[in-house]
Amino acid sequence: MTESPELSGQPRDAFGDPGNETKPLGAGSMLVKIFSEPSAVFRSIKAKSSWALPLILFLLVITVTGIVSYPYQIDMQRQLIERNENMSQEQRDLAFQQMEAAKSNPVWMSFGVGAQVVGAVIFLFIIVGLYMLMGSVILGGSATFGQVFSVAVWSGIPMVVGSIVKAPLILSKQSLDVRTSLALLMPDAPITDTMVAILNSLTDVFTIWAVILTIIGISIVYNFSKGKAAVVVLVPTLIISAIGIGIGSMFGG
Repeated sequence: MTESPELSGQPRDAFGDPGNETKPLGAGSMLVKIFSEPSAVFRSIKAKSSWALPLILFLLVITVTGIVSYPYQIDMQRQLIERNENMSQEQRDLAFQQMEAAKSNPVWMSFGVGAQVVGAVIFLFIIVGLYMLMGSVILGGSATFGQVFSVAVWSGIPMVVGSIVKAPLILSKQSLDVRTSLALLMPDAPITDTMVAILNSLTDVFTIWAVILTIIGISIVYNFSKGKAAVVVLVPTLIISAIGIGIGSMFGG
């Protein structure tokens, strides 16, 4: 008769599974299991940090989608300028001329896409730092930077999937206005509308999927309850979303 973990005193993680017996998975297995068995991925991360594959995929997809969507990003910036009542017509005309020049300039496109990649990496380190601030400092948990960073990049796989899904839609519509959120309920509102931005930020299906995975991962690597892990993840997420929406609203007029 096999002795149960509870009776043997074997340590268990936040999901009731033996935490210190988990063998690290290979990157390929983790890529499959992040869809089918995410808890196994995060238990593997708790045993050994792993972040190279998802980070490469993340940066590759950002680069490709940045190139695909570049002209439509310029178009959206034009819409924001048209709505900005703080600019004179002369300022608008000058900005429009510069945008048209940038739209067909490969050097400017390379600079723009490169800035997006660098910005994404900076954002990743900021969000991981905030998770650690919440989990390690404020809530008194214990996890390494490598574990939390690994959780963040593997939990970002839904965002990679979302970008792959949206890229052909952007090309077919010739617009960045591709919605996978409750903003679908406001079809007549432009993408620059503040409420559309809020809904896209907070109710996008791929974002919600990523947040759920992050909560599971934080719960496992920190040995937190799911409620406590939700606090670690949702507080920084909501703060960053609010800042992003506020900045967008300022530039949109």
